[in-house]
Amino acid sequence: MEDLTTGSLSRHLMKTASFMLVTMVFQTLYFLVDLYWVGRLGKEAVAAVAIAGNLMFIVLAVTQMLGVGTTALVSHAVGRKDRDTANHVFNQSQVLSVIVGLIFFAAVMSVRGVYAQTLAADQQTARMAIDYLTWFVPAMSLQFALVAMGAALRGTGNFKPGMVVQTTTVIINIVLAPILMFGWLGTTPMGIKGPAIASTVAVAVGIVWLTTYFLPADAFLRFHPSAGSPDLALWKRMLGIGLPAGAEFGLMAVYLLIVYTISRPFGAAAQAGFGIGLRIIQALFMPVVALGFAVAPVAGQNFGAKKGDRVKQTFRDGALMAAGVMVVAAVVCHLVPGQLIGIFSSDPEVQSVGSDYLRISSWNFVASGLIFVASSTFQAMGNTLPALATSFMRLVLVAVPAFIVSRWAGFNLWWIWYLSVGSILAQMTASLLLLRREFRLRLALAAILTLTAVTASAQTAHPQVSLWPNGAPGSESRRQEPEQAKDYWVKNIHDPSITVYLPPKEKANGTGVVVIPGGGHRLLVYNAEGVDPAEYLNSLGVAAFVLKHRLQREEGSTYTIERDARADAYRAMRTVRSRAAEWGVDPARLGVMGFSAGGEVVGLIAFGSGDGDASAADAIDRLNGRPDFAIFVYPGPLAVQASVPATAPAAFLVAAGDDPCCSVPTLKLLQQYKDAGVPVEAHIFATGGHGFNMGQRSKLKAVNTWPQRLADWLVDRGLLKSLH
Repeated sequence: MEDLTTGSLSRHLMKTASFMLVTMVFQTLYFLVDLYWVGRLGKEAVAAVAIAGNLMFIVLAVTQMLGVGTTALVSHAVGRKDRDTANHVFNQSQVLSVIVGLIFFAAVMSVRGVYAQTLAADQQTARMAIDYLTWFVPAMSLQFALVAMGAALRGTGNFKPGMVVQTTTVIINIVLAPILMFGWLGTTPMGIKGPAIASTVAVAVGIVWLTTYFLPADAFLRFHPSAGSPDLALWKRMLGIGLPAGAEFGLMAVYLLIVYTISRPFGAAAQAGFGIGLRIIQALFMPVVALGFAVAPVAGQNFGAKKGDRVKQTFRDGALMAAGVMVVAAVVCHLVPGQLIGIFSSDPEVQSVGSDYLRISSWNFVASGLIFVASSTFQAMGNTLPALATSFMRLVLVAVPAFIVSRWAGFNLWWIWYLSVGSILAQMTASLLLLRREFRLRLALAAILTLTAVTASAQTAHPQVSLWPNGAPGSESRRQEPEQAKDYWVKNIHDPSITVYLPPKEKANGTGVVVIPGGGHRLLVYNAEGVDPAEYLNSLGVAAFVLKHRLQREEGSTYTIERDARADAYRAMRTVRSRAAEWGVDPARLGVMGFSAGGEVVGLIAFGSGDGDASAADAIDRLNGRPDFAIFVYPGPLAVQASVPATAPAAFLVAAGDDPCCSVPTLKLLQQYKDAGVPVEAHIFATGGHGFNMGQRSKLKAVNTWPQRLADWLVDRGLLKSLH
């Protein structure tokens, strides 16, 4: 999983698009190589493949429905750091993709003959189209599962597996197609069937390979057979997001059906010219397609994280990149259309039709690029109806006039190309206006919901509980001073508190953890080392309590670590135990977790007796404050005491070996624990530096997944039920 809610948006777009672009380059190469070899079989073969390829837009329509809904819901869950929901969406998308793939296979195989006979200009073209479809329909049917898996991975920000697998399948296709087509290497020549069989073999290999990415125990998304029972409500939501996007490709299939129907009287040469031109445009559009695949998860994660400004900036950056690429493509098609068509066919009529199509269509390339990025942004926000509406408008603006003018004397196919240019310009205008409206409505609503959620969090969902009702000892006169908070940190703490994060009741297992953020005792790294670990622990069913303690090294401070920070931590432990029944925590299963300077505070309370004062007037102070287990995350030097007593709680240690601050204290603690004979588990990564937090921002696999090691340790200690 990669967090796309922080850092440079342009860099995220370039990085994620580059992964997709590698795949698209090979896909483009396949389109062109396949077209080149099919062209050697004659114009009827080119027309047959073009007619059969129209069904691919139906596949694209349905896979978009599945893929867009999957990517949107997974990316929103990842943005909220909700792994369980992300996995549920992934597993349900696989079930749905298999069902849809089987239905598609049965339906298309039964009507392929009628379909080919209806659209082909002559019988030879029809026969070749039927032969091609017989072997190509299985490849199209397998695409559903392949696309659903890739879409889920994109939702997590992980584009590399899809790139590697899809690129390899394209290479297999490129190599295998001419061998089967022409009977190379001693094989039987299969003609038009060859590239179709190659496609089926390649996609099957891709499915098996991509499946292996979801099998490891530490994979962010995994197959869970128990989650395979159909969740109709989720299917409805998934398709509700994806249906409009899929319908866009369905409308494209209708547009192509119209073109092939109108062009039928012009013969196979006209259909071949249009088919070649369309393949070339598809190839030139691949960079923008890759960019669109990048825009959706980048904007989607930021939308899920309620970061509206970053959603808008993602669109702006994507639109500029798309426009730049499309300007270059338009110039090429406008200046040398004949040379491009001539690579694939020497037939003069084919070249004439194809050249007209490329030259005229090039006027709408920039507009098409902007439409594609806008559509991806709609997808990211979970509302694809505006994109569907503009696509339908475009189809109407082309279809109605096209059928009318096709009956006029002197009608020529290039009239349709000009109609298409005008309709796309109208679609671009409508798309941008609707997107501006969507930004105004949905992002404003997101901001309101965020403010409401923050207020509600402070009051109900995540209440902040002062540790001392009348003020901490020595700080009574300053307890009313407001805390200072900005970006990731909190400081100026004079009224120590815990913020309560409780797991869903159906998940709660009775274990609790007091979380102490780091920050060098100058501030608290509250979000990354307080909120994030609390939310992760909640996902495991563990209650979490984020401590805000007094800081010694803050400018002007009169506090000390040994006196005040330790007192705050002990008081936090005792407060949780005093309200254990209310918060669903077993008082004998309450641990503590500290990052860096917070780890030093853990050391101060873990190795003492923690005994309460039996004569204290405050009942809370009579309770024991020692933790039942301790989690040290790159702890600072003060965590190391003279020795670890035999009565110390079991510990989990994690740090990076190249951490200049905290690798040595971690190793010293490990040795002290071993000397004391107290159970301890340590993970020392070769690299990772200091401050890797919960690992989600690290590019290192071991560091990125370290919380899973913690979860496994909790299971082994009997503090958590098995996760598998």
